[in-house]
Amino acid sequence: MPTMRSAPSLVGSMRLSPLYQTLGIGATETIFLIGHADGLPLNDPYQVSSIQDVVNRMGADADCPLLRALLEAYYSGARDIFLVAAAPMSEYVHELADRSTVVEGKTFWQRYQERLDVTYALLLQWDLPKFIVPVEASLTGTGGVDFLTPLAEHCDTAFGITGAIRLGLLGSKGKLDDAVAQEVLADDRLSSLGDAGRFVAVLLGEALLLIQELPTTYATPVVSAVAGELSNLKLDRGLTYHRLRLRTRQWHQWSLISRAGVV
Repeated sequence: MPTMRSAPSLVGSMRLSPLYQTLGIGATETIFLIGHADGLPLNDPYQVSSIQDVVNRMGADADCPLLRALLEAYYSGARDIFLVAAAPMSEYVHELADRSTVVEGKTFWQRYQERLDVTYALLLQWDLPKFIVPVEASLTGTGGVDFLTPLAEHCDTAFGITGAIRLGLLGSKGKLDDAVAQEVLADDRLSSLGDAGRFVAVLLGEALLLIQELPTTYATPVVSAVAGELSNLKLDRGLTYHRLRLRTRQWHQWSLISRAGVV
């Protein structure tokens, strides 16, 4: 298990130079990141008050998708972040090609969707989330497992219960090529979600990200980074021509999709 690099500090000085700034409710819009992780109780939303404390809790596991998502959102400007461990790392499958392999009667995608259903039910009574991100869930390539509809319905139902707007962000795993584009064009979910479709956005494709604490550059959907950017934007601002603050080696092509189409 690769571990994260430690945060830099001043050398030859009596004062520690903190890498991470203070986090807390109200600093930005609230983001709930959901995914696989150890070190946190399952389905017990954890408010991040210290990045370093979370790194310690998760054993500085550089492969932990929830920990990576936290850093992506944080370095994109988010300061009001909750983590929800929906599943343990023992259920996480790192290689995309292995996620459709049946293990004990279920694929990774099927097991993860079942976990998310439980998490979504728990979060219905919370009125804090403004953005909700099921980390490592995907619009495409899931062997028929639907992550979009339950996310949209959850956000729509939460709005009806709490009166607070909750926006779900869903990514896609793998490169954005012609085959994926044709699959998306043929996907009637993007136009048949009804009113629930107002509460979700899909970001297709991946980016190669470089985060200083992580030991290598890695490819990942940009949903967590986009959530961090959105948490800082004013209500009359969007992502058009907006450059994400996260440093990258090279961007793969990616697109933002709403119920109305590509924007």
